[in-house]
Amino acid sequence: MAFVEQLPIEKFHGIGEVTAAKMHSLGIHSGADLKRRLLLELTHHFGKAGHYYYKIARAEDDRPVEANRVRKSIGAETSFALLLQCPNHWNSARGN
Repeated sequence: MAFVEQLPIEKFHGIGEVTAAKMHSLGIHSGADLKRRLLLELTHHFGKAGHYYYKIARAEDDRPVEANRVRKSIGAETSFALLLQCPNHWNSARGN
């Protein structure tokens, strides 16, 4: 929870430049500032999005996890295998 409280408001998903500027004008600059606000206050200023902001400040996400979805990208890591194959690469990577 401390991680969420320390985040600048601009780092939250769904909060763009315009919303961040409005939040700044209300004294909301971090997750901790957002968490201190009442649901009623957030819905007054941001409408139905206020419910979302209230929940993200408390690290609440009710969306279902989709474990079996189509992947959008696949990463490939090759440097670790190279380090294992060649001790000179390993030593230079460690600074020796």
